[in-house]
Formats: sequence, C-alpha cells, structure tokens
Amino acid sequence: MQKAHHLNVPLLIFRIDSVCETLASPGAGTLKEDRNRVKAKRLNPVTRAYAWLLAFAVMMPLLMGSRANAQANQVMRVIVADFVNVGRNGGENLGVTATAAVYNELANTGSSRFYVFTTPEVMQEARRIGIKTPSTPGQPANFSRSDLLRLAKELQADAIVEGKVVASEFKKGRPVDLALQVTVLDPASLENINGGEIRLTAKAGLGQNAGFEELTTKALSDAALDVVRQMSQRQNINGTVLQRVGDNIVLNRGLRDGIKEGMELVVSRDLGNNVKITQGRIRINVAYATDAEATVIKEVGGIRPEDVGHMVYTPAMVLTAVGVHNVSEQNRPINMSKVGTMLSTLGLGVLIAATSHGPNSTVTNLTAEPTSQGDLPLVRLTWNDNFFGNGNVLQYKIFRDPDFPY
Repeated sequence: MQKAHHLNVPLLIFRIDSVCETLASPGAGTLKEDRNRVKAKRLNPVTRAYAWLLAFAVMMPLLMGSRANAQANQVMRVIVADFVNVGRNGGENLGVTATAAVYNELANTGSSRFYVFTTPEVMQEARRIGIKTPSTPGQPANFSRSDLLRLAKELQADAIVEGKVVASEFKKGRPVDLALQVTVLDPASLENINGGEIRLTAKAGLGQNAGFEELTTKALSDAALDVVRQMSQRQNINGTVLQRVGDNIVLNRGLRDGIKEGMELVVSRDLGNNVKITQGRIRINVAYATDAEATVIKEVGGIRPEDVGHMVYTPAMVLTAVGVHNVSEQNRPINMSKVGTMLSTLGLGVLIAATSHGPNSTVTNLTAEPTSQGDLPLVRLTWNDNFFGNGNVLQYKIFRDPDFPY
C-alpha cells in the first residue's frame, strides 16, 4: 500500500502540470517556441504554487475519506474475563466452554469491531504486575474485578467482556435449555456499554444419543455467534458534549449515529494515558439527524464541553441459579413523580367529595398525601373534627365519587 501511495502522488501532480502546460500555451507557434513558453510558466512560482494547491484540493477528499473510514472502523480493545456458571448444572466446565466460545467468535466474527487480547498476553501482564495466575495452563484465572481493572489499565484495553451462563438439568433423551448473557464493561465508569444475550434449547440430532457436555458445547457455539453479532450490530456510540446550559446538554451525535430518545449515556473525561474519569450520566430528550439534546440525571465531577458520553447497555434478562427471568416493569423502581400525580388527583377527588356535603360535614382540614407501601401506591388522609363532629363519632366512612375523572 505504501508503494502505491508514493507512485500515485507524482502521477497526479504530473497530470496537473500537464494541464497547466496546456493552459499556458493557447497561441500558435513552433514546437520549440511552445516548449520555451511552457518551461517559463512551469518555472514561474505562481504557476507552481497553483499546481500544488490544486493537487492538494483534489487529494484532500480522499485523505479525509480514508481518515473517516479508519475512525468508523476503529476497533474496541477488550479483555475477556472468565464467564460464570450461575446455575446448578454443568459446573465450572460450562463457564469455561462459554468463555472459549465467545472468545473465538469475538476474534473471528467480531474481528472488525473488537480486538481481543490473547490469553498469553493477559497472563504475562498479570504476572508482571503481581497478580496471581493459574499454575496449570488452560485453567480459569478467576480474576477479581479489581484485578481485571488493573489489567485493563496496564494493557490499555477499552473494555472488559464479562458473561454468565445457565443450563437446565440434563435428562437422557430430553433437550437442555440454556441462556448466555454477555456484557461489555467500561473500566472508567464501571457501566456496561455493550452486550448481548440469548436463550435457546439444545436438542440432540435424529438418532444421536448426546450427553450434557456435547449438547451444551454445540448450543454455546450457536449462542456465542448470535451474541457477538448483537454486539457488533449494536453501535458503540460515543458522543462529545458540545455545549451545556444548566442541566441541558448538546451532543454532536444524532439519529444518523444511532442516538435515540430515552437513551442514557455515561459521560467521562479523558485525561490521557488511558485514564478516564466519570463525570456523570445523561438522558437523551430530543434526537435530531446530526445532534441531540440531553438532560443531566446524575453528576459526579461536573460535565463540560469536550467530555465524551458512552451509551449505557441494560440487559433484558436476569440469570440466577433457579433460571432466567425477564426484566419487566414490575421489577423496576416506582416512578414516584407519576405515582404522586395520580395520588394527588385521587386525593383531590376525595377532598371534593368530602367538602361537597356542605355544612353538614363532620370533619375539617381534610388533606390527602401521596405515599406508597412497597410497590403499592397509597393515599394518606388526615382530618380534624369540626363543630358537627364533636359528638361521639362511632366511625368514619370514605366514599369515592364514581363520576369524578380519576
């Protein structure tokens, strides 16, 4: 490629010089006179400067295009941690098989998006900085989170690939249900910025009498391929903060870059030497074609222009020893602002219903306050007796007006 580059540049300039020669010789004359005029023009500093500028103008789009393609195809340097079998079946070997399957797919199918540090590279660096490594080659290292973060810093890795796997109990002649979940951890913010997950059923082929290990190995190979494709297709969106006014942020990325409304990004500041400090978290409010507006939802150090936001990845499944559960609305925190609005409306209805009885009401200072008990929204009602309620009140009854638009 370098040889072709050095050959193309003189050729391009030579053609431009030829054009200048043609433009410089419009009149008729002998061949010798024409050559003398061309030679004079070529020695003219103005003509030569014009030729160089024209050559630069022609080549600039090509150079910029190459730079843009290089940035678009920039790979993420990752360390693959040992995957964990969170289930009761398969033991440590299931985690080892899952790790190997994902590692191989990242190095092959995902090679255009990910660069995977090899196991010897990681082990050599671990020994160099004093982290304990397995005495037997091929055994899981089971590095702690702090060990992985140290390794990522020393190797200048962009992220750490972690994973979980779970499989159902094996019964001869029956399929095995299996789930694989992979997350990509940003060492600076400790947030997941990419990932993928899949649930599938491993079945033996017709006439085959496969055991648990054979079934799960084939299933994990298929699962790893699907998950890595998810990770490759899911863009690693990095948006630079252009402007900040109060809690409002403007990013230089938009719909064309994969930014969507409601998406959350963790914002960090690059201090050089692969050192990044988390500054906060933002949520996209409005996404345009080439930029987006966001709101600060969490601030740590102080988000400012030139800080970079990374998309936050949230898994849709929870893998536990008893199986796989989908993350649903019931498992998410209650939005107290919405609950408060609803309960305030309900309290207002109760208040109106109570005061609509006029002077015959037995209570006064009736108030309704929104609250909750666990996941259950409640309304706390308080009141005082008035003149009509000073007698021996046996009980109070609260009625909901069926015609009030709650």
